[in-house]
Amino acid sequence: MLLGDDAYCIVPSENYMDVARNYSSIFKTIQCSDTIEQTRDENFVAKYMSTGCVSIGPNKLKPSIVRAI
Repeated sequence: MLLGDDAYCIVPSENYMDVARNYSSIFKTIQCSDTIEQTRDENFVAKYMSTGCVSIGPNKLKPSIVRAI
């Protein structure tokens, strides 16, 4: 991931985390772009769009959690 990059963060409701709180120091903006209901149970998946990477430090982003687009 490079400065200026955008990324999506996918968060399942059963493992919820506050994406804005956890990554606000890394991206200019973070907003929920979509919520997808899982039909097999009552959980959902939220997709957050994070734009304008402003800071990269060691171990800040795990590729399995946040992937540059």
